[in-house]
Amino acid sequence: RVVNDLLKYGKVQRGVIDASIVQLTSRIAQYAGLDISTGMLVSEVEEGSNAEKAGLKGGTKAVYYGSRNTILYLGGDVITKIDGIAITSLAEYYSALESKKPGDVVRVVVRRNKKDVTLKITLAE
Repeated sequence: RVVNDLLKYGKVQRGVIDASIVQLTSRIAQYAGLDISTGMLVSEVEEGSNAEKAGLKGGTKAVYYGSRNTILYLGGDVITKIDGIAITSLAEYYSALESKKPGDVVRVVVRRNKKDVTLKITLAE
């Protein structure tokens, strides 16, 4: 698939969710007061993006994270499934989107306020 895209378009055509995400750990979950400890924490959602239009929520509480003091925003959605595939790691997140193209619509289950919410997000380029 990569070779076909390179020959046809000159680059790989993969759909993405326009958001900054971080793999949730038990430490982050505990600090943020979440009721789950796996999934992809949505730190920020690109303004005006398909993800924002679909209702995906980023965090609002800025904290420093990791050895590089990266800013992470807590309080956003946690992605737990994409098209029925459980998302517990960054590798699973990328794997679930690997065969998707820009314009494809995916069903994304997020954990928000201790409830599961399903969103339909049109993938960006």
